[in-house]
Amino acid sequence: FKDLFLDSWGFAIRTRGLKLSLENYAKFINTYHKHFSIMANQDTLDTKETLEHQEFLEKETGKYILPVYHANEFLKGDHKLLEYYCEKYPYVALWGIAGGWFKADVIEKYYNFCFQIGMKYKTKYHWFWVTINKFLKKYPFYSVDSTSWLMWGKFNKILQYKNWKIITLEWSYYKKNGISPWEKGQASKRLWLWYVARTQYQKYLNDYRALRWGEYRKNR
Repeated sequence: FKDLFLDSWGFAIRTRGLKLSLENYAKFINTYHKHFSIMANQDTLDTKETLEHQEFLEKETGKYILPVYHANEFLKGDHKLLEYYCEKYPYVALWGIAGGWFKADVIEKYYNFCFQIGMKYKTKYHWFWVTINKFLKKYPFYSVDSTSWLMWGKFNKILQYKNWKIITLEWSYYKKNGISPWEKGQASKRLWLWYVARTQYQKYLNDYRALRWGEYRKNR
């Protein structure tokens, strides 16, 4: 496991009361950075605070910290912030539409703006939390992640990809046909990696969510 994406869980800190200090996040990065190819900033909805976190983590870890631009920053007219990120960083994360808070036309305005700026600076984008086929086909995101890919296991189903479509299969399908759900070519690689990470690497993953993103990236 050397190509993992480290999410700071900034959203969970804001919405679920997760206790994770910026100092402890920096210590975690310094201890386990060899396992991760990218580490996200511990962003907040306060732009000044987010920038302070970015500066602190970069200084304390000496690593590339993925900056995060939010939809609410776009909606309040803070467009220069994305210009700043794209000019300084070759890889930027976009966040702010998880949970269906915005209508499709608002989302499109947001991403039309982001990619206009991104193309100007040749910036690569990561998309936090949402994997809607309509937008994946329309916008050339470099990488994406979504809890949805992992949640289906709770409902006794496995996700597969076929011709750029997500297919869900019941566990009974594998049992009926004598196929191991973890057999190569059958199981969702993300589900398998999640299982391995949670069972064998719990000691360092702790309360962080680490998602494999390389497979999607290679197919873009």
